[in-house]
Amino acid sequence: MESGIITNDTDIPPIQNDVAAIDDPPNVITTDCKSKTNVQKKIWLLTYCPAGLYITMDMLKKSGIVADECHSTADRIMNYTYIHLPKKCRIATIEKFFISARSEHGIVKNDVYGYDCIGSSSRTPGSLKLQEHIVFKMLVAHSKEKNPAFSPCTDGQQSESSLK
Repeated sequence: MESGIITNDTDIPPIQNDVAAIDDPPNVITTDCKSKTNVQKKIWLLTYCPAGLYITMDMLKKSGIVADECHSTADRIMNYTYIHLPKKCRIATIEKFFISARSEHGIVKNDVYGYDCIGSSSRTPGSLKLQEHIVFKMLVAHSKEKNPAFSPCTDGQQSESSLK
């Protein structure tokens, strides 16, 4: 593995791993929706509005995306979701999901400064690892802190602490 490049999904640590301090947002970890529609990935980070309404496994499944992990959190402005898929999918599939989520649930994708609204690992030289993404760091921090905004869901089982 080259330094700073994720070469496969096994290089990504579980979401429970330690988080370094969150610094200024870098200008990498992007997925160009127009030029890389043929790239397939298993792990996606999604940012969207309105705050408080999370993407769920059922919403994904309705759009033909089967996830075995779907962890979400929020701040006062936006929501953030980490999804892990047992089978790879293209960014075009995620884009189509957002189209249906907008019409059915009012969910609108929204960029975090310095990052795309749909992010994943990159093999581009100089790109950061997915675990260095500000959203990934926030999800890990909220999980460790037992932040009430954090909603974990693995294999369709939501933890009792996240049920409201």
